[in-house]
Amino acid sequence: MKQTLLAVLLCGFVSSSALAEDKPCRPHKHARLPAITELTYPKARKRLLSAGWQPIQTKSFNEADTDPHISGGNGLLFWRRGYVEVESCSGTGVAACVFLFKDAYGNHLSVTTAGEELPKEKAYARVTGFRFVCDSKKDSSLLRPSDAAYAEAMEFARFLKGQRLRVESVHRSKLESFFQGINKAAFFKTRTGVIEVIFFPDANGAEQVQNTERRDNGRYIYTFQGQPHPSPPGDTIDSARPIYFVRHGSWFIVTSVQEIANALKSGLAHP
Repeated sequence: MKQTLLAVLLCGFVSSSALAEDKPCRPHKHARLPAITELTYPKARKRLLSAGWQPIQTKSFNEADTDPHISGGNGLLFWRRGYVEVESCSGTGVAACVFLFKDAYGNHLSVTTAGEELPKEKAYARVTGFRFVCDSKKDSSLLRPSDAAYAEAMEFARFLKGQRLRVESVHRSKLESFFQGINKAAFFKTRTGVIEVIFFPDANGAEQVQNTERRDNGRYIYTFQGQPHPSPPGDTIDSARPIYFVRHGSWFIVTSVQEIANALKSGLAHP
């Protein structure tokens, strides 16, 4: 069943019928947005509070210490400082974190940071961006700040922007748990095509996985070696078209668009 589902998913990579067509999220009325990019999070937070943005508590106090979304990276450190708005933090990559605020008009603002918070070494996480969080009731597949892969997905979305691949929407991916024990993945709709990414917990985990392609009655069959817990045939892809795989650090990138694969390889080779 899982194999059949993945075949359907990957055969329809560029079909727009299953993708969200949401308009850019920008409310007509909102609290002032201060200049916070590149500031350390404490300084950025003070500016947001002064501008009328209020922290949204994202965790229950009696569960925060064991919440998997903030157990890595800077998560617990920020929570214990009283930053109850921390949604999720990544323990790999650039140590990305996501925070959530609201204003008097009911708007929600998501703020992202990157960098390790090491005060003794005078190293601090800094704000990398912010965006309004839209009402996603019309499409339950849209990735939310509370989803496990959100911080990693926002980090990857910034990378795509740097490669001039415009992200139109980010969704939960059916590739969650494709590799047994690897539960974080996201689906990116860009103007050029669809990209899916599996986020490995280990910094170089994706680079350990190799794929083998074979043809069978005109179809493309992909098997994998090097994943933490092999589980064939569950981790086999059966597709009607070629699939391109790009590996970098903890990112295992999947697309059916060769142009995208080539652009990503070039961008990762020359950051």
